[in-house]
Amino acid sequence: MSRIICSEFELVAPIGKGGMGQVWEGRHLASRVDVAVKILHPEVVTDDEYRRTFEAELRAVAALDHPHIVTLLDYGTIETSTARQSGGALVEGCPYLVMEYGRGGALIDHLHHMEWPELKALLLQMLDALAHAHARGLIHRDLKPENVLVGCGPDWSMKLTDFGLVHVDSTFDDEGKVGKVWGTPQYMAPEQLRGYWRDYGPWTDLYGLGCMAYELVCGGWPFVANAPWQIAAKHLREPVPELKPRFEVPRGLQAWVEKMMAKRTCERFQRAADAAWTLASLTLPGERVASGPLFAQDLSWNELNNEVNDNAWASQTTMLLPQLHAGETRRSSTASLNVGDWGDANDRGSRCDASDAIGPPLPLSWRRGQDVAISNELIGISLGLFGLRAIPLVDREEERDKLWSLLHTVHHTRRAQMVLIEGAAGTGKSQLARWFCERAEEIGGAVALEAWHGPVQGPRDGIAQMLSRHLGCVHLPLEDALTRLERLGEPLGIHDSHMLKGLAQIAAAPDRDEQGQRASSMRMATQSDRFSVMYHYLKCLAARRPVVMWLDDVAWGAEAIELTAYIAQMQERDPAAILTVMTVRSEALDDREFERERLATLEAQGLMRLRLASLPDEDSEALVRTLLRLDHGLAEHVLKRVGGVPLFAVQLVEDWVARGKLVMGGDGFVLRPGADSAIPDDIYALWDERVRAFVGASGDAEMQQLEVAATLGVVVELAELRAVCQRAGLAPPEALGPRLIDASLAHRHDQGWRFAHGLLQESLERSAREAGRWARWNQAAADVLEQRYALSSPGVAERVVWHWVEGRCSDRALTPLRVAIAQAIQRSEYVHAEELIVWREGLAEELEERTGQRAALQCAVDRAWLAASRANYGLCRALAETAQRQAAALGFIGVAAEAASWAGVAARHAGELERAQRLFKQARDVFKARSASRDLARVELEGGRVAELSGDLDAAHRRLKRARDAYARLGDAYGQARALNALGDVARKAGDVEASRSATVEAMALFESIGNISGVADCLNDLAERSRLRGNVELARERAEKALKLYEALGSQEANTVRLNLALIALQSGDALRALHLCAPLDDAFDRAAQAAPRAQVLATTLAAQARLGRWRDVMATLTTRAPSLRGTSMQMFSVQELLRETMDVASAQGETEVVLALRKWVRDLPDEAAGLSGVSSWVSDESS
Repeated sequence: MSRIICSEFELVAPIGKGGMGQVWEGRHLASRVDVAVKILHPEVVTDDEYRRTFEAELRAVAALDHPHIVTLLDYGTIETSTARQSGGALVEGCPYLVMEYGRGGALIDHLHHMEWPELKALLLQMLDALAHAHARGLIHRDLKPENVLVGCGPDWSMKLTDFGLVHVDSTFDDEGKVGKVWGTPQYMAPEQLRGYWRDYGPWTDLYGLGCMAYELVCGGWPFVANAPWQIAAKHLREPVPELKPRFEVPRGLQAWVEKMMAKRTCERFQRAADAAWTLASLTLPGERVASGPLFAQDLSWNELNNEVNDNAWASQTTMLLPQLHAGETRRSSTASLNVGDWGDANDRGSRCDASDAIGPPLPLSWRRGQDVAISNELIGISLGLFGLRAIPLVDREEERDKLWSLLHTVHHTRRAQMVLIEGAAGTGKSQLARWFCERAEEIGGAVALEAWHGPVQGPRDGIAQMLSRHLGCVHLPLEDALTRLERLGEPLGIHDSHMLKGLAQIAAAPDRDEQGQRASSMRMATQSDRFSVMYHYLKCLAARRPVVMWLDDVAWGAEAIELTAYIAQMQERDPAAILTVMTVRSEALDDREFERERLATLEAQGLMRLRLASLPDEDSEALVRTLLRLDHGLAEHVLKRVGGVPLFAVQLVEDWVARGKLVMGGDGFVLRPGADSAIPDDIYALWDERVRAFVGASGDAEMQQLEVAATLGVVVELAELRAVCQRAGLAPPEALGPRLIDASLAHRHDQGWRFAHGLLQESLERSAREAGRWARWNQAAADVLEQRYALSSPGVAERVVWHWVEGRCSDRALTPLRVAIAQAIQRSEYVHAEELIVWREGLAEELEERTGQRAALQCAVDRAWLAASRANYGLCRALAETAQRQAAALGFIGVAAEAASWAGVAARHAGELERAQRLFKQARDVFKARSASRDLARVELEGGRVAELSGDLDAAHRRLKRARDAYARLGDAYGQARALNALGDVARKAGDVEASRSATVEAMALFESIGNISGVADCLNDLAERSRLRGNVELARERAEKALKLYEALGSQEANTVRLNLALIALQSGDALRALHLCAPLDDAFDRAAQAAPRAQVLATTLAAQARLGRWRDVMATLTTRAPSLRGTSMQMFSVQELLRETMDVASAQGETEVVLALRKWVRDLPDEAAGLSGVSSWVSDESS
């Protein structure tokens, strides 16, 4: 056979084969360095999707840099010439990858050369390697002795290999399962065997390593059977067999292996560091420490192959691969299993009890021992992957120490801390934050979460998407997300169905339009609701190890800043071990007034600010000389231009490598002879140059695809990009992402990719604007998003607005922008709602006169709604009445009706019930004539409330029933729940306690279904009141305490209403002293909130409790100090008159004449309760319409 040349390598001879492919010994042609070349079988890669996923995994693995993870050097596909030279042994088009050569073969070849010290050292090395990979989001999924190489590098070290080759062709369905999974049955975790890819995590690899440890100790697999499905069934059902060690081991090893191999993911070690911490404590008496190479260096791979009896390790698992025809193998190869082979029995035991797993202690320092860097020799071989390699963080030691100290504070105090990393573009803010998250994760010191933001809101931006990724709910519909969260919440101690439903609302996929079918509208919970749910989850998560929450680019993350403020506020009464790390670009913050002011407020509340400047000269030199591998002369040239900006230096070298300008010299990279050494003026110019070089010969077509991608934001979903390209008339962009990743211009991301830096996205935007294409791309994006998602889905409306505005179609932005305003008000995001209204007012000024006038008046109406939501009913009235007059004068009848409805709300709160009824009737007539169903439902609801206050309970019932039915037809669960809750109040006043209870229970179920925690709490409090009225004080107290807990979690002032109810319950149960104690702070609280009616209830309850205790001096003092301020306040609040009558009766019975006279005088001075009420008549006939 002639020499077989594969790219820059010579293939010497095959040295192994398995289910996935075969391994060849190879040699780099130029350097003569030995390498291993793994070539996949052609049957494994029969479709393009497999190839794309395979390549994506390899790019991720190339970024790993650890002394016990094999270095990936190159990859590609077998070319025609190579296949011909192999004489048919290799097939054209098969993928291959080149890696370090393990001169000692694989670990399987050394099973008989091991005792406890070697085993312990080996396992600790593998756990350290796994910790490194897991912290960077990679799960191996096929741990076994065959995938541990021996004899790598000059120190003969052991290295983990074959990352990511198991999961690459899995096809995911909507339920989060896979129909086919890859793996080696003897080592597969239960979640792998079930195909539950959403449950994969560090614990999946730990199960495999536990199986491997069992094998290394005992000389055989833990579970043995004739068929793969029988092996799988044992993994799923049978306990871990007792160890039968071939050498002496510590007593605790059995328990350690059992914990590694627990059936339930939550009962295993959760991090590699946890397992390593426990393993390190297992010792034998007088135990020696393994040092130097663990295995002999005098045996070659081929010699070891000849030593081992093939039949001893033969397995029938390769029989599972009829589609692969893999050929012979000594051991169980990676297999493709059909989940259906063992049916649904594998679901047994899928639920979890709370785990007691706690992480190892946090090291005092973040520093670790000196790692062995990849040699210049290997870097020179793998120049094609240089851009994929992780560049270690240089310097920033003071900042790193401060971050580590903050994490220690959180560990010690179990209270939240917050820090802001800020600096100019390219100074390494995100790199510092990423390093911190990865370091904390790999040593088991924290659970890290990451949220992204940008000037263009993308589908993966924001804190909700952060939780969706963390919880494995991406693309899951609401019901499936809830099912998943119920299972995940159990080991964390989250059993509250309200919280779980709220969390599902946040994490579930947005509503999709399918073939033009608009998803039903669902009202979002308030911001307090969402923050309460998020905080409750984060607090439970942080109970075991702190949570580090990285919020990137918060100049465009107002909600993320508000969540940080909420967490800080909660520390006084409900602390949690959460460290919030925010990053911000200084120049971006200059243009964001709200975000800038909120961060200043947080600084006054304890926010630490870390300001990053350019790197000092000595650290810049370390970056370009040591980490970027430039020789001295070239390093000097670069240092003069980059100005201490690390991103500039890194991107410059990556650009030179990508263009083939660099070659490895004796002392580092040097310029190839004849290569241009010119350096762009700044980092912005460098991005432009890199983009031009990337596009190269492909020309304008690929440039346009890039511009469309930039239109969608920093994070790009391939499905969205594909749809927008199709709408814009461009070719499918399937190859764009992989090429960008190869060129280090993007990073792999779930469902797509992410630009390497926001500056790159800005560079492409600038290019599209200059070419006159930016508007066209944005119009296509807006069209796609409107058809792809429902506007009511979180974040969709604002994305659509942004694209229509950038597409110079301001008129088409008006409707989705009004939807966004409504969502912001409903979610209690009042500052954001104000910003959106200002935006819409600005757009109105750009439009033709009449369209602009109508839009401007709608903004005035929305301002009235916003004022009402803030309980500023005076401003609401002024805005609504002005808008009503102006709209009527211009003939905008619909806008005038909207304005009238909000003027009616203001009148109701002012006690002007007749005026409120007139305004609601005006609005209702217009809405009914125009078939404005949602507005009609709203005025029916408001009119029903007015009728209730007027004492016309029959009219109130009719209107509220019509409102409920209208909201039901609209699919608006929030409106329907509000109407039902009001119907419950009416039924209670009418004396129908059972009807009241039934309506309230139904309302609560609806509030639960949409995650509206405040609505649930309101219903619980109402139900408590019903129970009290029926004499069931224990049930009343239980319900009220649940409501109080929910309101307190929300930080809502409505908690005071529940405390008042608890006071009434205490009074009814005979505990007047507790009633007094509960009432004590409430008068001031309601006074500060300008809520007169509840103050009347507090006064009546206080007087009744004092009377029962015979504290007549206190009764007189209360009447003297509090009663005068309540003159003019209605005493028709529920229970007030009854309690005042009781106080007077007790005083009269005990001969307290002074008290009786004082009470009578005060009651005489009150306004006639019927005045202004008796003349109010219904404006709705008895007939339903």
